[in-house]
Amino acid sequence: MIQRKPRALKRIASRSFGKSGRDSQSHPRLHCACGMMPVRETIARSRPLWLVVLLVAGIALGCRSSSKGTASFEDSAIAIEARTVPPGSTALVQTGPVRGKWDVRWELEFETGWDWETYKRWVRPELEPEFRLLKETEARLTFGTTLDGDAQTVILQRIAGSGRTRIQVSITNYPD
Repeated sequence: MIQRKPRALKRIASRSFGKSGRDSQSHPRLHCACGMMPVRETIARSRPLWLVVLLVAGIALGCRSSSKGTASFEDSAIAIEARTVPPGSTALVQTGPVRGKWDVRWELEFETGWDWETYKRWVRPELEPEFRLLKETEARLTFGTTLDGDAQTVILQRIAGSGRTRIQVSITNYPD
């Protein structure tokens, strides 16, 4: 018994390609620029190269965006600092931005002539349109917000001491 080839296979098998690069049905056979390989084989062989190019571009853009993230956090921290330090205060210590494994932190400590209760009444309206009060204790206020997938906290803490009121502002950004 003789097995017959399916029609589609017969048609493909019956095509004969000549020097002109055309098959018997007048379809052009596409070649790469070098003229050696058909286009489909060229594309298949260049895929690993494109993957490497995309990987390198992704890493380069990722590194650039994380440094940009630190710069925008620094701008944000300076703006928050201006909203949390009352007039007539004296800055004592400032650190930041300090990049940790999971966060970026900015800290400031200052002295003010205001008592803690007066400061709390003043600072809430300064932060609450943008930040939400998350927790309040006798000596600490914690505010938080999210922006573009990043979580940001502002902790205002009274530091015990005699004389003028000392307050520590800690601004932490947890990037997405």
